[in-house]
Amino acid sequence: MAKTFNIDELTQQLQETNDEIEKVRAQKDSANKYYDTEFPDDAPLEVQQQFDDKLITAVYHYQKRLDDLMKQKEDIISQITDVLRGNSSVDKGKLKNEIPANTSISKITISPLQQPINGTIAVCSATFYNTLTVNGITINEGRNGLYVRMPQKRTQQGKFIDVAHPLSVDGRRNINQTLLSAYRENILKQEFNVAAPKTITAQNSVKYPPEYGNSLARLDIVVGDMVVHNAKIIKTNNEPRLFMPSYKSKDGSFTSICNPATKEAFSEMNQKSP
Repeated sequence: MAKTFNIDELTQQLQETNDEIEKVRAQKDSANKYYDTEFPDDAPLEVQQQFDDKLITAVYHYQKRLDDLMKQKEDIISQITDVLRGNSSVDKGKLKNEIPANTSISKITISPLQQPINGTIAVCSATFYNTLTVNGITINEGRNGLYVRMPQKRTQQGKFIDVAHPLSVDGRRNINQTLLSAYRENILKQEFNVAAPKTITAQNSVKYPPEYGNSLARLDIVVGDMVVHNAKIIKTNNEPRLFMPSYKSKDGSFTSICNPATKEAFSEMNQKSP
């Protein structure tokens, strides 16, 4: 027998989940503020590394909780949608703000895998505001259906944290909805008309001590509603230059996880970097 859902109960669950999302997001933002911590020049590198590791672990914990809550919210909204499809007399006013319009994604590319790999069934890239391209987004199949995972990096503790992700709940929902809808409809490439980001900023900059050589600092790059963690300022030809996160392939080459979509975007991000 199919499970019966009560629209009032589901709406209450949705509100409680949204409240919890806001609470955890505030906790994560509080932890992120510690990225601004500066160490004395004589502070041992081991102490700085231990601090960084603890901070990364804390941020990972909150991000993992947010991911779980977003999946929970997705399930609740799916249940509400099923109820609405079967009962047109239900008041839809409570849901009018639950499906955000796409205001950030300007282009997507989806590459389905011939065979699933550890639950991953497709690899995607998305360009935001015609400004920032994020590679390595995956569509995965779990026990409760399909879900989207942002590119991640493994910490020294063996845990995974998002390299790039939206700052808002609606932003994450927008990415999930856009990519999953395109995948289900077998649309492998798609472009959208969206406005340029209102702001591009550099945040949470941490300067490295002289012992780091040409590596001068790490920082977050915020483009509209998207944030890229762990970008680096590296001295190249005696000039500081912005390097976006990348991963090292088996052949020793580096592949960008995030990169500016245009020369103009790179120039602006580089100028905004400290």
